[in-house]
Amino acid sequence: MNESKATRYQRLRRRAQLISAATGAALLLLVALTPGAQWLAGVAATQALAWPARLQPAIALSLFVGALVLAAEAVAFPVSLYAATRGGRRSSQTRVDVRGVMASQARDALVGAVAVIGVVAVLRFAMWAAGGWWWAVASAMLAVASLVAMRLIGKGLTAAGQTLALARPALSEALAALVARIGGGSVDVREWTSPDAGGARALVTGVGGGGHVLLSRDMVRDWADDEVVVVVAHELSHHVHHDLVRTVALDAVLWCAALWCADRVVVLWGGLVGLQGCLLYTSPSPRDRTR
Repeated sequence: MNESKATRYQRLRRRAQLISAATGAALLLLVALTPGAQWLAGVAATQALAWPARLQPAIALSLFVGALVLAAEAVAFPVSLYAATRGGRRSSQTRVDVRGVMASQARDALVGAVAVIGVVAVLRFAMWAAGGWWWAVASAMLAVASLVAMRLIGKGLTAAGQTLALARPALSEALAALVARIGGGSVDVREWTSPDAGGARALVTGVGGGGHVLLSRDMVRDWADDEVVVVVAHELSHHVHHDLVRTVALDAVLWCAALWCADRVVVLWGGLVGLQGCLLYTSPSPRDRTR
């Protein structure tokens, strides 16, 4: 049975996301359950000694987190290369631009490192501001930041000149009719010309009444109209059913539960694995409260 490009795209994207998440989780477990974390923390602390004393904790934390993100991106590179290779088959793209994939992965690593360091900064601020309730405050702050980012990312790319109106009149008319039929509001479908948009890629941005569906240049150039329509319909369904907002709400609940569990683990058993003093506040243990 022949498989359309749209179906193959969605299948390969889900597979790549699953493999990437699994490899990232395996890397974190490897670091957490071996002396690697303490070694990396020691290296980061040593490198931070060259900075003023007040900045040393923040510098050491940034180096530690940044190194983990870079390692995760290095592990994920084979997955990205596989997805680009499979995504380019049966199209006019006969060769995979390995340099382009590597450049995209490097940009992802840089952006990911900055984002993760920002998340860690939010956690540290929540610990300082909310004490024992830091996990709830941090979850709320991360949820709000995610919604703001979803609202601005499409507008930011358009303002930066990294998107273009579709140059295929028949496809533009078909997509406009699709948006009107589905009830997608003021969603604008545009070609994504950013260097990060290599291969066959599509994404939806924005929450509320407006938004963007961004299609990579390779998809706009190589895919047939009906196949592009299938992919856009899939992305529009997320927007119409408010899946992005629901995802953020679910993520906030998961963050809250995970951070609370982390807080309890550190408080109750942190001394057994050398994690004493890793929080910015001192949460009383059950033994202390009974005194």
